Amino acid sequence: MEKTQGRPLTETEVIAIRDKAVCIAMPVSVAAEMEAKRGYPDIVAEAVWPEWQSARLQLGQS
Repeated sequence: MEKTQGRPLTETEVIAIRDKAVCIAMPVSVAAEMEAKRGYPDIVAEAVWPEWQSARLQLGQS
């Protein structure tokens, strides 16, 4: 979405995306296995803004 808009997302936009996202409950062991296969951790919904900022840095976006 940032590439489409040509600018970083605002906190309000990140929260709106989180609020519209699909969420599923699963055992911790299954979640850990999925993260390992995917190669990156899930973003914790309750901390979406700081975790998104961290993810952006890891993805090489500024």
